[in-house]
Amino acid sequence: MTAPVDTSSKRNLLKGITLTPGSSEILITPRYINPIFSGIEKPNRYMVACPLLYQHLLFILRNEYSCWSVTVADGNGNVMADINGTIPRVPASNEKLVTTAFALDQLGPNYRLATRLWRLEDGSLEITGEGDPHFMSVKWQKFKDLLLKYSALKQLYVPTNFLQLNEETSINWWPKVWHPEDRLETYGAPITRLGMNVLRDTNCNMSAIKKINLLLTQNFNMEEIFSYMQVLPFKRIDNNLFLKKVLIHEEPYLSIEKLLSLANGQSNNFTSEVLLRQASNDWLLNNAIKKEEGWLSRQGVSFTGLRLVDGSGLSSSNRLTSHFLSSILLYMSKHIYSEIYQNSMALSGARGTMRDFLSETVLSGRLNGKTGTLKAVRSISGILTTSAGPIYVSILSNGSDFPDKMIKELLLEIQKLSPCPAFSKTFQFSTYHG
Repeated sequence: MTAPVDTSSKRNLLKGITLTPGSSEILITPRYINPIFSGIEKPNRYMVACPLLYQHLLFILRNEYSCWSVTVADGNGNVMADINGTIPRVPASNEKLVTTAFALDQLGPNYRLATRLWRLEDGSLEITGEGDPHFMSVKWQKFKDLLLKYSALKQLYVPTNFLQLNEETSINWWPKVWHPEDRLETYGAPITRLGMNVLRDTNCNMSAIKKINLLLTQNFNMEEIFSYMQVLPFKRIDNNLFLKKVLIHEEPYLSIEKLLSLANGQSNNFTSEVLLRQASNDWLLNNAIKKEEGWLSRQGVSFTGLRLVDGSGLSSSNRLTSHFLSSILLYMSKHIYSEIYQNSMALSGARGTMRDFLSETVLSGRLNGKTGTLKAVRSISGILTTSAGPIYVSILSNGSDFPDKMIKELLLEIQKLSPCPAFSKTFQFSTYHG
């Protein structure tokens, strides 16, 4: 097993990226991270590092500028342009950039999801899962064979011969803020430990245990086991925390790199939700979100006025700003696992959700990013490779009539004016347009 990497020293060096009023210089302090944020509420609109870019972006947006938030920052944290950057908007799947940053930092590069079969000291069996969506539909056969073998050895006479499934109650399978119609779609599959994705319905009144029993007995001919093995609900398993148990079998799933690519590159909601819960070590959504927000606070990233209600951005109740998302991107660019994080994103004209996006422009292969789409919502945030170095961009649109066209124009203009033709360190950090 590879020894875990000691990241404490490098992370300490990262702490303190911030900009202060009256300066476009990066300040490094030993106590907190706060990239491209400041306490200015309403500075002059021209207090940006590249006023020419700012004016060009305004021209593109024209009368629609109130529907948009755009933040553009360079690798040093200088804000080149900022339009409505502190107005909270629906981010759609751009929220996954936050979830995956949290997960990578907390779980590390060697993490893998796994489903495990245990034998407890009282003779019962327990299956624990961490969110493998293929367990019930693909990998169950191995566990079935082991259960049959174990049951034969027990000769059917042991009264404590229970199979205990570590699964959440069905009321927690979907975030409450998800629309019922979304729950019927593939992208709205239930968030379960044991891959209950094949049971997509909105009936949360039937217990998880009944659904699991139904699935196993009908689809896998498990009557010979379940005639004498009892499936116990998740809450009952809490009593086993102090029982010694022996691992019988472990079925690994994907590496953290592939999980991040599913979440960021393919925009997989299920994977992103699982990563949030595993990173927080808590499968109760509200608790997991609080732990994620606590992590953000410890990095010094202000979360005032923003709102997270799930781990994937599927809910339209989430609220983030382009400033915040640019901050996350800049922070992760200094992280010890920055390469893994950046490579998990889609690539313009090449892979993921941006395979066909910007493919016939100069931006093809130059933007590692995360797209987002909901009704009346378009978003894209990522890292743009330019001759001036990496540029950290976040664009959020709520209610635009021509979002796709304008996002393309905005990105092309950012690429064109990087480096800024009239860059001057006399310009200051901006958080406000108006």
